[in-house]
Amino acid sequence: MKIFISFLLVLCSFVANGQKVAISAHRMNVIYVGIPNYMTIVAEKYPCETISVSTDNGKIEKQDRCTYIYYPENIGNGTIEVYNKKKN
Repeated sequence: MKIFISFLLVLCSFVANGQKVAISAHRMNVIYVGIPNYMTIVAEKYPCETISVSTDNGKIEKQDRCTYIYYPENIGNGTIEVYNKKKN
């Protein structure tokens, strides 16, 4: 019984550690179709130069070090994926 409880505690602590990513719009709290939507995208423990960003709704262009411009194509949900270039 003691082995099961200690294994459960290790599993919970492992699941709680995750990568943190922040995506923040500059001027508005909503993304609009038809206009450039400026945003900052950062990932914990990775410099902005080593991350890559993609979306399934429109396109994202890198403007500056951590600044991106998002051009959505359709109204509705979209997914923004953040990758580390060095780890593929």
